[in-house]
Order: sequence, then structure tokens, then C-alpha cells
Amino acid sequence: MKSIKHVLTKAAQSIEQWTKKYLAAEDYCTKGDKECYITISFDKGEMRNKALNSLAAIYYKRISDHTGDCPKEVKARCKMLFGIDLLKELGAEDTKAGYDASDVTELINKVGFYSWNYESKIELMQIVYVTSLMTKPIFCEYLRQIEAYYQNKEGLMLESINKTLRNNALNIK
Repeated sequence: MKSIKHVLTKAAQSIEQWTKKYLAAEDYCTKGDKECYITISFDKGEMRNKALNSLAAIYYKRISDHTGDCPKEVKARCKMLFGIDLLKELGAEDTKAGYDASDVTELINKVGFYSWNYESKIELMQIVYVTSLMTKPIFCEYLRQIEAYYQNKEGLMLESINKTLRNNALNIK
């Protein structure tokens, strides 16, 4: 099996044009009865890193200490309040993460999630992938929304907890 990797940039030709050109050059795929398999994957955006995951865990714990809720419930509430809408935004992207995000938001809509009571919503958020699907830029926005919400609603200044970790995680100089 032969494998080739080609990265298409904004200025590049379309995938269709590139595939036709590649297949024409590789006559073993286009002549005779041989099969040729082509896999095209879309991967746009860097996935989260350990620093972002650590920062999120610190935020969930700090919010938990402040509200008296357990950290898992806090994470589920944040996924519900901020993550679902961000997944909808990510779902508009033509990427694997975007397709996965579309699947989750479709599931949420199909089961009538928005008409459920609060406890049922929290239970679902504890088992459904939301933040795991987020690319680094989307997850950074998720953390910023958590910061703003808890500062405005609870007077909790999350960004001051660990400035070094926050600046490294969010790539702030």
C-alpha cells in the first residue's frame, strides 16, 4: 500500500483537482482491475494541551470550592452553559472535530435536551463528550467564557488564581 501526504493551503488547488492529478500520475490505480483507496482527512486546528486541561481542572475545583458543588457537577454545568454553543460553532467547520461536534449537537437536539429538568441535563453532560471535541482555540474561548460568567455572576476572579499557568495555557505574553 502506498501512502502520500499532501497539505492543501488556502492558495492551493481544490482537493478534487489534486486527487485527479495524483490519480493520473499513478497509473497503477487507474489502469487495469486494481483497486485504489484514497483517504482524505480534514484536520484544522490544534487540539488542547496539558496546560489548558490543567487550567480547566483548577477552574472547576475553584468554582466547586466557591459554590459548594462537586467539581464533576461544575464541569457538567460549564459544558452545558458554554460548551454546547461552542460545539455548534465548531460544528460549522469542515474538520473531523467539526463533524464530531455536529453529531453531539444533533443528539442533544434529538433527545429534547432543552426541555429536560436541570438534574437530567447535568447527568447527560457528565457522560457526553463536549470539551474533548474542542480544538485549542475553541477551548480557550470556553475558558474565557467561564472566567467572564463566574466573575459577573459570582464575583469570582478565576484568571487571578494561577497567572503563569493561565498565560501559558492561553498563550498570553
